[in-house]
Amino acid sequence: GYIYAARDAVDTDELVDWQLPYLTQDNPLCRQYGLEKVSKVFWDIEMPCLEVLADMEDTGVALDMKFNAELSEKYHKQLDEKLDNFYSVLNMYKDEIQSYKIKNPNHKLSEPINIGSPTQLAILFYDILKIEPPDSSKPRGTGSEILEKIDNPLCKAILDYRATSKLLTTYIDKLPECINPKTGRIH
Repeated sequence: GYIYAARDAVDTDELVDWQLPYLTQDNPLCRQYGLEKVSKVFWDIEMPCLEVLADMEDTGVALDMKFNAELSEKYHKQLDEKLDNFYSVLNMYKDEIQSYKIKNPNHKLSEPINIGSPTQLAILFYDILKIEPPDSSKPRGTGSEILEKIDNPLCKAILDYRATSKLLTTYIDKLPECINPKTGRIH
């Protein structure tokens, strides 16, 4: 194990030696590749923060669990409201959806349509509503970058829902799971 660990240190040291000329403003390689601004950010912003960030990682960051619980309740309520809004907007297209289901008895749509299903959303947008794909490289895309290009109230409702869901799943509901039980902090 020590040989493997030692190799990691050697590789890291060699990587530093290779990168340093590109991140040093007065070095010709840095100027040749136009990395002067990157160099400035690295030396004037990132490096001075390094010691503080290392201390934060060692000490850990306390999470106000009471406030986090309040945020969780608030944003879960918002998420429910945004889901209700999606279904309200979706209801404007109930005739088109029903017609599609009758014509396609083996359809893959659930009742109600699942806002989290890319397959069902693709059927909704491209087969039922006949929306022209805004990106020819992703003809049935339902990602945020695609939905932002489609002028339809359903897309806005989905994007609003996803933004709140992301906030909940990435931060508000996730951070308490990251607390170290020995220190009571996030490291």
